[in-house]
Amino acid sequence: MFAKIYYYQNFTIPSGFDSLEVLVWGVFIGVTLGAIAATFDKIFCQRMVKALLERGAQTPETALSLRTLDIRGKWYLRGALREGKPLRKVLAIPETAAGETKTAEIPFYIPEEKRFQAENRFNAGHRPIMTLILACVLMLVTVFFVLFIVPELLTMLDNLVGFVKYGE
Repeated sequence: MFAKIYYYQNFTIPSGFDSLEVLVWGVFIGVTLGAIAATFDKIFCQRMVKALLERGAQTPETALSLRTLDIRGKWYLRGALREGKPLRKVLAIPETAAGETKTAEIPFYIPEEKRFQAENRFNAGHRPIMTLILACVLMLVTVFFVLFIVPELLTMLDNLVGFVKYGE
């Protein structure tokens, strides 16, 4: 990446030291993809929670299905409403709909005791996309900092070992 060649007198670095770049970029890509997935999960799930609360779906009698709600991202919510998912854990299903198999047809409601948990768990914040972009930029700055500073720290360590070893 950088044109600077590092040579260490007091210790050797394996020939595949360029794997530091691969490792740092791999971590960056993994964390970025995770942040993107988490942001969009919160945005879509927040829409569902808000829609249920705004329409007053807090009892089994007022439960609403995904099909009846007018929200964007239903394609994502079908997966987020599957059994065992975090969104499904804060929602309740009336006993009368226990045999329903299609996710879009199951009526859901938010019980009063889980309302606070649902609102806080799926709160995406005021500007989630801007926060995501800012986080990605800061991580990118960190990547370049690490790629620059690690070889410099190794040079300093080499100089320290040479000073201690030879008293120079």
